[in-house]
Amino acid sequence: MPSLNRQRIISPFMTSAFMAAITVIFGAGCFNTPSSETKPIIGQQLPNALNPNQKTPNIMQLISPAFKNHEELPVEFTCDGAGLHPPLEFSDAPSETQSLVLIMEDPDAPNGTFDHWIVFNLPAQTKNLTNSPGLSGRNSAGRTGYVGACPPSGQHRYIFHLYALDIILDLKAGASRQEIEQVMSGHVLDQAELQSSYRR
Repeated sequence: MPSLNRQRIISPFMTSAFMAAITVIFGAGCFNTPSSETKPIIGQQLPNALNPNQKTPNIMQLISPAFKNHEELPVEFTCDGAGLHPPLEFSDAPSETQSLVLIMEDPDAPNGTFDHWIVFNLPAQTKNLTNSPGLSGRNSAGRTGYVGACPPSGQHRYIFHLYALDIILDLKAGASRQEIEQVMSGHVLDQAELQSSYRR
């Protein structure tokens, strides 16, 4: 009889404790579905270094009829050939574009990134770069114009960056990359990239 009394006393207590625990668990939100604030934003463009406010996907295109993206740079555009600058074609710049900037760099140079070619204040309607209708910036060789790819040894990457700006840069020919990037910061509407490589 004593054991039966204990069972009658404990059972209601255990039932109440169990229901209280369930209430706490659900009240704490352990089984809540994700709120709209935690849902990922599909297709959002990550901000770029020169324009942290840019949040639209890049649509501008940069290609070359001489080579495809990630292909080897033809020898005529290197120090082992004629050292000519490669032909480039642009498309789909934003309608608000006021000027374009082109920078070709070698990020694998032994002493840090080497700028081979800088052209700024290209007219917004520019579609190709068989000529250079813009102003030439100062490359890492200390002069304006194009310096052909010329890795001292091994394979180096050569990256062409194209930027569409909402301003015309108030700079003169011979401006350095640092000067150009300082003025264009915050004015990048869109950007495109073309990559090649060359081995010696």
